[in-house]
Amino acid sequence: GTTVTTKDRSFAKLLFTDNTQMNLGPNSSMKIEKYKAHEPGMIQLIDGKIRAKVEKDLISKQKSNDDSKLILHTKTAAMGVRGTDFQITYSSKTDATSLVTFESQVALVKFDARAASPEARTVGAMAEKMNQALKSDQAVLVGAGQFSAAAKGGDASPPVRISPEQPETLRKNETFQAPAAETGA
Repeated sequence: GTTVTTKDRSFAKLLFTDNTQMNLGPNSSMKIEKYKAHEPGMIQLIDGKIRAKVEKDLISKQKSNDDSKLILHTKTAAMGVRGTDFQITYSSKTDATSLVTFESQVALVKFDARAASPEARTVGAMAEKMNQALKSDQAVLVGAGQFSAAAKGGDASPPVRISPEQPETLRKNETFQAPAAETGA
């Protein structure tokens, strides 16, 4: 139930008990809906950017190898993670979610949590619905060096390989700071 919010030119680095690390970018907000030992976690990106490095052994006593160890979601998408390094951006103004994966794979599916009935909006019920959607044929697997997006009114886009320089630049910029301007000599 904890919400973390950052302001302009700031970021927050969270280190969880399983060594998973999440960096919340400037002008961003996230809610930790569920994060318990030996259970799938669930985090909502309300607005902004998250850079996450999820440990592969997040859950040692997992129910199923097909279940996500961590579900991150926005108002337009759900991402299932088993152990990887990636960045999510969500704009509450455009209802668009984008994902770049740096290492391993992340499952991405268009998911509108607002469409669920009020009774089905409990964290447990939503986690189950998102996990089912992430196993469906509507989900896409976004591998290392790939980008995908989901927006209001459409499915998740097929993953596309991006220029090798782009993910490398993003991967190195864990604090979301603008690159220093180069000066001429």
